[in-house]
This record gives sequence, C-alpha cells and structure tokens, in this order.
Amino acid sequence: MTRLPESSSWEEEIELISRSERVAGGLDGPANRPLKSLANRTRYLKDQADTADESIAEKVSAVKTFAEGATLESPREEILFDSYRLVWTGEFPKTVLAGSTPQGTGGIGAGCWAYTSDAVIR
Repeated sequence: MTRLPESSSWEEEIELISRSERVAGGLDGPANRPLKSLANRTRYLKDQADTADESIAEKVSAVKTFAEGATLESPREEILFDSYRLVWTGEFPKTVLAGSTPQGTGGIGAGCWAYTSDAVIR
C-alpha cells in the first residue's frame, strides 16, 4: 500500500464515485479521488491552524513584572504590576527597574503606561 501525496489546497468539491464508474485504485483512480481531495483539505486546514497558532504566539504576553524589572522592546509586551496588566505607549526600549511602580517610571496616560484590562475599575 502506498500513501497519497498531500498538497495544501482547499478543494471546493469532493467527488462522489458514481455507480457507472469502474472503481479502480491508483493515484488518480476514481476510488482515491475523494480521499485525495479530503487529504488536501485536511492539510490546508492544518496549515491554517499552525499559522494561527504562530500569530497568537506573537501577540501580547505578560511574563514580565515591575517586581523583577524588565526591558520592554515593543508595545505588544505587557508587564504586570500586582494584578494589573500594563503596556508602555512611549518610546522603546523601556527599562523598568526591579521594585519600581508605573507612577515612578513615567506615570499613567498617553505616551506613558496604559492599562490593558478593566481590573483598575473593578
């Protein structure tokens, strides 16, 4: 038994073997055409899911803290202050010394720190 080659392509239709067709195997045989289309769709969907996973991984992350100090390189990087998540909206890189606070490192507002959740108003 051999394996079907897959290509990452969306197949608009999945063929149905008609009663009048002579069922034959082989790479392009009528018995394998629907399977090949489904394999191509599956590969396409897996590639789309992998791309989405990569995109999500590049989004905002909050692993840095004011308690430990950090250097932020982009506005996608969140930093934690107690249970609050903040982003820096000023110029980069932004260095945060260990044990500092948002108020002590630029304040809250435009071009400074911005909260990224509604925890502040709860």
